[in-house]
This record gives sequence, C-alpha cells and structure tokens, in this order.
Amino acid sequence: MAFSGNVSVTRDWTQLTSGDVTAITIGHRGSQEVEILGTVGATPPANISGASGILLERGVAVLNRTMLDLFPGVSGANRVYARIAGGHIGDTVAAATVHVGHA
Repeated sequence: MAFSGNVSVTRDWTQLTSGDVTAITIGHRGSQEVEILGTVGATPPANISGASGILLERGVAVLNRTMLDLFPGVSGANRVYARIAGGHIGDTVAAATVHVGHA
C-alpha cells in the first residue's frame, strides 16, 4: 500500500512501511540519529544495533532507493524499521520524526 507522510520514531523499533515495498524514500527530520533496518516480513528486528542497517543524521535523506541497494545483505528485504540510535537505558529522549514515501 502506498504511503507518504511523517512517522514518529522512539527507541523501540517502529515500522516505516505500510506493507511490502521494493523502493523507499526516507528523510530524517528529528534531532537524534536514527537507525534504519530492512527486514523480510512484518516481524520487528531483534534488539540489535547496526545489523545491515543505516545510520541517518538530522537532515539526511535517502531518495527513492531500492531495497536491494539499501540492504544488500538482507535477501528479500521488503519492510523497513527505524529507532532512535545510541543513548543509554533510562535516558529521556523525545521522538524523532522521519518522512517516509513508498509505492
């Protein structure tokens, strides 16, 4: 299902895609670094850091890139998840906002 809009991301994995996708645009609008992971299916990734993922700083955008280009180590990647990166358990961090677009 096509989607274009902002998604709020916290320290927990948040799905950015509204279904299976083959390409995606992601623009980071928040103040915290955001970790992006590609997965196969709608199961959130395990609580790991940096595995086959991308770290986006504020103002960085990934424009209309295929899942294969973004996550070459994840065979059949068709969903995208994000969370705020870094920090420590118990830290108070506001949610980050990312813009997401996909067909």
